[in-house]
Amino acid sequence: MLTLQANSFNWALEHALRYGNTDVFPLPFEYAAIQHDWQSLRS
Repeated sequence: MLTLQANSFNWALEHALRYGNTDVFPLPFEYAAIQHDWQSLRS
């Protein structure tokens, strides 16, 4: 079974906030909402 560590989730959020998911569209507003409540969502 694959188990992800907290550092992997942190890296993924930082990557999404920095680079987004596409070169065409701006960052989705949902990323800011995720970042706002990151401590409870990560667990």
